[in-house]
Amino acid sequence: MKIYHWIIACCLLLPLGGCSNWLDVIPEDSVDEKDLFSTGEGYRNALNGVYRQMSQTSMYGQQMSWGFIDVLGQLYNTQKLSNYSAYGIAGKNYAYRDETVKSVIQVIWSNTYNSIANCNNIVGRITGEDPSKFRGGEAEQHMIQGEALALRAFLHFDLLRLWAPAPVTNPSGNYMPYFENYPSTYEPDKSVQEILSLVERDLLQAKNLVAPFDTLPDKSMLVAEKRIKNNWVSSSVTDLFFLYRGFRMNYYAVIAQLARVYNYMGEYEKAAHCAQEVLDAYAEEYAAVCFQLSKKEEVQNNDRKRYKEVIFALSNELNLDNYEPYYTTSSDRLVLAGYPGIFDDEADVRKEYLTETSGADRICNKYILPTNNTLEYTQTEDLIPLIRVSEMYFIQAEYLYRKGETQAAIEQLDQVRVARDCTKGRLTVSSLDDFKKILIDEARREFMQEGQLYYYFRFLSVRLNRLKNKLLANYLRNRGNDLATVRISAFYIAMLSNNSFICKYNIFFRKYELSVTIL
Repeated sequence: MKIYHWIIACCLLLPLGGCSNWLDVIPEDSVDEKDLFSTGEGYRNALNGVYRQMSQTSMYGQQMSWGFIDVLGQLYNTQKLSNYSAYGIAGKNYAYRDETVKSVIQVIWSNTYNSIANCNNIVGRITGEDPSKFRGGEAEQHMIQGEALALRAFLHFDLLRLWAPAPVTNPSGNYMPYFENYPSTYEPDKSVQEILSLVERDLLQAKNLVAPFDTLPDKSMLVAEKRIKNNWVSSSVTDLFFLYRGFRMNYYAVIAQLARVYNYMGEYEKAAHCAQEVLDAYAEEYAAVCFQLSKKEEVQNNDRKRYKEVIFALSNELNLDNYEPYYTTSSDRLVLAGYPGIFDDEADVRKEYLTETSGADRICNKYILPTNNTLEYTQTEDLIPLIRVSEMYFIQAEYLYRKGETQAAIEQLDQVRVARDCTKGRLTVSSLDDFKKILIDEARREFMQEGQLYYYFRFLSVRLNRLKNKLLANYLRNRGNDLATVRISAFYIAMLSNNSFICKYNIFFRKYELSVTIL
């Protein structure tokens, strides 16, 4: 899919400022761009504006988390989706050219590139600024620049994962531009490898820029208990702008994103090294690991988003309102597909996320206010998790398995599963395909309504392509057709929780749907 290059020409800085959530620290206001960047406060405001836009429903506040992307990932029962809505049309048929679906895609594209443009405006202007403009001096200046660079990389990477072929398919074409300047009206499309190289470059630079602030003075703001609660106090920084920095694009969020990118690139050793750095993050001042797997008791106390293990997140104070129509009256009720087979262990605490709607239907309740509301939930109801520490364990596991250290790989996965109250030692792996299936199953459970499942399918597209060909050949053979005479115009394969696959493809531009159980 080609990018709409004209989008960037239309990008202007958002009305910046905020409301009462933790991303917004100054009164809501719209200011002239020249005036905005005349002070360090203006740069703070501009950076908050990027986070704010990313949290809206057109991006990670819905479509790029629990909405459109999870529909594509077959997280939901497509039969419960309207035949006439974007979710129903995309989920059932993958009809990207349908006008209803295109409207959703276009908004995702335009707002993502608008956010990228705003990042570029910050990066372009802050370079060479007088450090005295900033209350935190040069450290703050570099921190803001690093965050903007990291967010630029983060956004480009997600667009790449969404619409360009995965690196494992050895794609040869050019698929999308990488915008580095503001303003910019046109950039040529680049290859997957070129985009990934630029993403890596920006993240490495961002890492070095934010490191002095996040790792050298102290790590107080990154301790789990401190980064979510309003009682964080540091002897070095008492400025409210830095409150909740533990969920923003801080040093370890950058490193975690690097781990994700390297894993996608097939640079498994580099990915594992970055993942381990995140797992090893330790705040000496509090004798505490920064990013911890949540305990069963915490989840049962309505810590549905498991905030201790969230590395990077956004915030939207309207989460509850935005999600409410999709579990009550909407024709697009987001009912989980494959329940109860999603879970392979009855004791799995992640089942606490599910709530009965009608009959056997189940929905995810991460964005539903609990009846027995608790402090744990009210502190995180605005939270939109985007990277969590369990992904670091999965990355480590994949590296170890590809090294031939099967047992060590399983032990990494078991660390996450034991934290979810699953029985240790139940996983068995006999092949790389088995291991990939386990990763997909865990992603379905672990990142429910966080927009990650679809990416796991795309990342594993080589194996799925081979399976598609086998299933399609059998399907046609049973009907007396010669595979060689059949033209495939599109396809998609998704792995279901009961070890079956649903294969969607076009034959002679007529739509067929096949469900096959692999014994």
